[in-house]
Amino acid sequence: MALSFSRHLWEHALATHPDPPPGLVLAAGGVALTCVVHRVAWSTLRCYSVMAHEAGHVLAALLCGHRVVAVRLETDNSGTTSHRGKGRIRGLLISAAGYPAPSLAGIGGAALLRAGHVTAALWGVTALMLLLLTTIRNVFGVVIILFASGVLAAVSWQGRMEVQAFAAYLVVWFLLIAAIRHVVELFIRHLLGNSSSDAANLATSTGIPWPVWVAVFGLISIAMAWLGATWLLEYVDVFATWKPPSSPR
Repeated sequence: MALSFSRHLWEHALATHPDPPPGLVLAAGGVALTCVVHRVAWSTLRCYSVMAHEAGHVLAALLCGHRVVAVRLETDNSGTTSHRGKGRIRGLLISAAGYPAPSLAGIGGAALLRAGHVTAALWGVTALMLLLLTTIRNVFGVVIILFASGVLAAVSWQGRMEVQAFAAYLVVWFLLIAAIRHVVELFIRHLLGNSSSDAANLATSTGIPWPVWVAVFGLISIAMAWLGATWLLEYVDVFATWKPPSSPR
């Protein structure tokens, strides 16, 4: 029975679904864009892109052989990751991994959606959340991760195909767009004199000024958003609605 359930679970995760309606892809992108640019929506949902940021630090720390001590997701939508380990280069890689992480998660999800793996895209994001959950050390962080991962798991298992597709495209669009806003906020924060950031830590460690690091993060986020949008809209004719009908011959 366990083997049969495992096989069913694996087949469900890797199932290939047909392309969703173009309107669904565009609607998901529109909702995601609104969530990022609207002040109230962003103040509520920013914590989930911060979650991806901290997951990037955690994964980089684990790959570099460091021990993750604690991750905290605060009610003001900030986050911190504490780790221990040796190696200056490893420390730099861990510091540099945060800001590109939402973009990389988004591009990974876009690649899965491009191949028709809607459920796998939802489960991939859920798996990242659950990995982060093992390192969270405050109640707020635990609550928002359990809530989001529970919703995505329920949608991926019980939701109709259209609901799954909308949720997957919404999450991927959100990650790609939110990554750009994070870099803009980083730049503004430095201009206002708040020098506590990954870019500042990298500048101190390398001697390369913080604007260079912000520019690098910005280029990565824009490039990944462009590539991800190209994949997500690959089969969508955005202007189809405005095309005049072809005249009969």
